[in-house]
Amino acid sequence: MSLEERVLVVEKDVTALHAYAQRAHAERQGWYNEFRDARAEVRGWAEFAVKANNKVDEMSEFYKIVEGEVKQAGARLIVIEGRLDGVDTRIGRIEGRLDGMETRLGRVEDRLDGIDSTLKDHGDLLKQILAKVA
Repeated sequence: MSLEERVLVVEKDVTALHAYAQRAHAERQGWYNEFRDARAEVRGWAEFAVKANNKVDEMSEFYKIVEGEVKQAGARLIVIEGRLDGVDTRIGRIEGRLDGMETRLGRVEDRLDGIDSTLKDHGDLLKQILAKVA
């Protein structure tokens, strides 16, 4: 096998690796976008939970004044408030996990950018070698 044939084989391999790196990068970018969108949705639900929790607090104060059946409704609202606090806590934990995933995906993206850059540089070097050999 001549040097030119070897260079062509290596160039094809580098081109294939570069294409794979670009596909992997695009896939991970898609995951990053999905996680970012999920995080934004979780934040929206967290805001809703806080607003609902505030409303429950207001309602709880109002129902403390009323007797009988209204007291029973106030007790139910306290239970709902506890549940919303639990949901709020769980949403906070999920948001923390999503932050960690976003950080990790950012690091993966940085590594893939480095690989992409290296592969591009190697491709350029191979082109220069081919130009000198030809």
